[in-house]
Amino acid sequence: MRKLQKMGGIAALTGAATNLLALVMLGTLSSKGYGSDDPGQAVAFFAANHALLQLLYKSNTWSSE
Repeated sequence: MRKLQKMGGIAALTGAATNLLALVMLGTLSSKGYGSDDPGQAVAFFAANHALLQLLYKSNTWSSE
C-alpha cells in the first residue's frame, strides 16, 4: 500500500506542477497581448516558444494518463 500511495503522491505533485506551468504560460500570453486585435502577436509567441509549449502539452497529457 505504501508504494501505491507514494506513486499517487508523485502523480499529484506532477499534475500540480503542470497546472502551475500552465498558469505561468497564460500570464505570459496575457502580457504579450494574446487575445488582442493583432493575432500575429500570438502566432509569433507560439513560434518563438514552440519547444516550451510542446513540453507543456506533453507533461499535461503524461500526467493525466
